[in-house]
Amino acid sequence: MSPLMYGRKSESYGTASRKIVLLLLLIVHSLYSYEAVNSETLSQWITGGAPFDFLLIDVRESYELTTIIGSDSCGAYNFPLNSGIFDEKIGSFPYDTAIVIYCASGSRSSTACSKLQSAGFSKLYHLKGGIYQFQGPTLPGNLSRSVSDFPEVFCDQATSVFTLKNNITGHAARKQNLHSFNLQGRSCVNPSAGITINSDRTGLSHRTVLLIRPPQR
Repeated sequence: MSPLMYGRKSESYGTASRKIVLLLLLIVHSLYSYEAVNSETLSQWITGGAPFDFLLIDVRESYELTTIIGSDSCGAYNFPLNSGIFDEKIGSFPYDTAIVIYCASGSRSSTACSKLQSAGFSKLYHLKGGIYQFQGPTLPGNLSRSVSDFPEVFCDQATSVFTLKNNITGHAARKQNLHSFNLQGRSCVNPSAGITINSDRTGLSHRTVLLIRPPQR
């Protein structure tokens, strides 16, 4: 065999090997396609900067809950993974809502995401490093959300709220029939009441704006 032919075969073998490695990487990525979020990102989401509505799930055991992640407007449900409660709840999780999971260090939350992914869920996130590395808002452990409320979403997409004045005319006047009510300090409206603008001072590329009918006097 000539050196030239040997070189070509070696090159072909190297190319084939690289393709196999890339294929394996794609397979691994498809098996673990949930996303890890860091402390800073989750803190922004909890304090009103989330790009979507999401459920916040703590998969630690109940005896670990001296402190939980969350705020008055974004609370976590506690569905322990190791004791099997999380598995029992999978059937009641909403498929169309993002789910953010955390634990003590990030190991159990990753496992929980894998279970949900196997069950067909796709909007999955887990906190990198767990609560040990979290530097955002927290609450006392006894303030986790009641299981009886599940699967109500307590962590809402970032919104801006505007009140329409009685003298508005033209196109805006057609929005006067929008209605709203307040739940635990959050503005909640009919889904049809939201409009989207391209940007605002928060720096988000898109943001939902809620137009609220002024109170009647």
